[in-house]
Amino acid sequence: MTAYEVAVRAEATLGEGPTWDAAGDRLLWIDILGSRLHAYEPATGRRTVRTTEQHIGAVKPR
Repeated sequence: MTAYEVAVRAEATLGEGPTWDAAGDRLLWIDILGSRLHAYEPATGRRTVRTTEQHIGAVKPR
């Protein structure tokens, strides 16, 4: 049996689309209805949240 661990406890109205940003060494995901972009850097434990003016449908690093 595989054990899983929660990496980040984050509240979201409708959290979706976890994406690994290899260049930034961080996990990105969105809160569609909350209009927020979340980022988590496992190496440092740093978490950031950016609020936008409109709903977000997806996030991909560029």
